[in-house]
Amino acid sequence: MYLKLRLFRVVHSRKGELTMYKLMLIEDDTQLSKLIQESLERYGYIVHQPENFINIVEDFTKIKPDLVLLDINLPIMMAIFYAEVFASNRMFQS
Repeated sequence: MYLKLRLFRVVHSRKGELTMYKLMLIEDDTQLSKLIQESLERYGYIVHQPENFINIVEDFTKIKPDLVLLDINLPIMMAIFYAEVFASNRMFQS
């Protein structure tokens, strides 16, 4: 399987400083997650991956990512649970 990502480096300026966006990648396929992480880092994104699926919500609140990339096919409806938790987080509410 060949995956080619065409992304643009996403940086913005705050008082002359460049800030790179933080992403949280939640993927259970290790080869795919490594490929996605390397591709995103090549374009300047900071990519965080949880070490296990038990502490994802805790990692989410610590990291405070700008974007979460969530594998919708995680086992035992985990993706739906995490999507609901992330959506209800006050950080994403305006």
